Amino acid sequence: MVAAARKYKRIVQHGTNSRSSAAVREAVGKLRQGVIGDVYLARGLCFRRRDTIGRTPDEPVPPGVHYDLWLGPAARRPFSRNRFHYNWHWNWEYGNGELALPFTRKFLLDKFIGIAHTGA
Repeated sequence: MVAAARKYKRIVQHGTNSRSSAAVREAVGKLRQGVIGDVYLARGLCFRRRDTIGRTPDEPVPPGVHYDLWLGPAARRPFSRNRFHYNWHWNWEYGNGELALPFTRKFLLDKFIGIAHTGA
């Protein structure tokens, strides 16, 4: 991303989902120091009610949007706000719902801390 930003002379922002906060850095340091012993398992649980995204009508693709690139190899579907930007998560052809939202971040935090995932 840095190389692309320099090449195209653009400003780029990338979130780390709180991994760089002082509290997380301190907690990771303590875990790595063994303050609570060897960490061999991490479990995540999220209870969060999400409101429906509702239904939006199909509409013309907005100017400047390369919708064919957006869809990638997914089935061609008419443009809809519910299949674009944030709401794409909820479309199984190219999203994966709640799994991609908080759990990806938590999984990456586990990797940052150094907890191995075995797939079990």
